[in-house]
Amino acid sequence: MWNESTWQPHHQAVLEALKDCFWHQGLIVHRVHPGRLLILHTDFSTYGISGILGQLDENGQEYMVAAVSRSLNAHECNYISNKGEMLAACSTQKCQPITHGTCV
Repeated sequence: MWNESTWQPHHQAVLEALKDCFWHQGLIVHRVHPGRLLILHTDFSTYGISGILGQLDENGQEYMVAAVSRSLNAHECNYISNKGEMLAACSTQKCQPITHGTCV
């Protein structure tokens, strides 16, 4: 895990570059368009899970609507890949106010 002794300047530089990406047009979070299909991307690693909810604009370009993530607990770190991916998909229940009654 990351802590003060393992976090190096090059790690901070990558984090800052990633944060800068979210401020450029096209990479920021957009509002949900109720008539458009929602797209769900999930990921699992031995450290955490994440989910990104997206939609397509009128030009067919995908944009982000919501993102969720969390660290795994001690038991979840031992999950096999397919169980971890399902956990990641289930973790997107935080997006339920957006996805309720919508095809994802």
